[in-house]
Amino acid sequence: MKPRVPLLICGVVLVAGAIGAVGYRDLAPDQPSFQIPSPSQAGQTGSADGALIVTVAPNVQQASGIEVAPLAAAEVPAGQVAYATVVDLKPYFDLHNRYIAAVADRDAAKVKADVSAAQYQRQQVLYKQYHGVSEKNLQDAQVAMENDHAKLKSSDAAVDNLVITTREQFGDTLAAAMTGKDPDVFSRLAEGHASVVMVSFPPGQAARTPTDIEVDGPRGQAIAASKISVAPQIDPSVQGDAYLYLASQALPVDMRTVARASAGQDSAADKGIMIPDAAVVWYGGRQWVFVRIAPDQFSRRPIGAAIPVAGGLVADGGFKAGEKLVVQGAQLLLSQELQPKDITTTCKDPPECDD
Repeated sequence: MKPRVPLLICGVVLVAGAIGAVGYRDLAPDQPSFQIPSPSQAGQTGSADGALIVTVAPNVQQASGIEVAPLAAAEVPAGQVAYATVVDLKPYFDLHNRYIAAVADRDAAKVKADVSAAQYQRQQVLYKQYHGVSEKNLQDAQVAMENDHAKLKSSDAAVDNLVITTREQFGDTLAAAMTGKDPDVFSRLAEGHASVVMVSFPPGQAARTPTDIEVDGPRGQAIAASKISVAPQIDPSVQGDAYLYLASQALPVDMRTVARASAGQDSAADKGIMIPDAAVVWYGGRQWVFVRIAPDQFSRRPIGAAIPVAGGLVADGGFKAGEKLVVQGAQLLLSQELQPKDITTTCKDPPECDD
């Protein structure tokens, strides 16, 4: 009789395990999760405008914190409005220090070259007229003169290269200020009484780029700035015509802000659609938003020409008032869209997911 006891215990354990598995499947609540839309779900051929569609069930949207809000019309004051970024001037001052050292080396090389040239001329006169020096001494003086002139030429090239590098990175005006041609600008920057701001105007506005503008400071205060030169480089995140402006006070490095030019009294206000900052996602160097086109479908749409304002952008095309824009969870939708297709992130058989 005793050998049957272990068999009986094993049978009880197996039955209990089966009941537990059934109970788990029947009683465990459905866990909301994203599922990569298949071609039939997401419309792999694209929507009417060619955009890919992300499908997310309404209950999953709620569980994931995805929120939408209707787009509304907006107006901004007339006049040019553009993105602005405070330029980091540390590389500029490093170039200035290298320039000062290079100029000192060039001046020393010039003095030495002048001395060796004069020495060679004396040796040449003594040799030709009086034979007071040997031919070897004359040759040595000539070699020393040529070496010193070669060093002077190299020093000149080093100075010129630093000026060219500065011009390529910071423009003509700041390069001239570094060389001492505009000491007022350089001293204001070095003493922290001014800063340089790169302003990116929409393409095609270069012909009417304002000479004087105002930029928003860290506390929203208006700070006067004047144009100094065309920017030799552009902001990679903003497409447009870039110019450098000298702001009348120091601003935090790399701060992104808004620049405005005053408009005439008869100018009309610009009209468009307000897009809040929270709705914007960056992908491929462009700004995008997600628009809900059905209760469970979202489409990514690029932001074209837009005017930066406090709290967001005013788009002048591509959107309509009343469209439902994702204002929370847009980055989550972007991640969902970029996942490999036809692969599900949910486990079809929860008890086996532990393996």
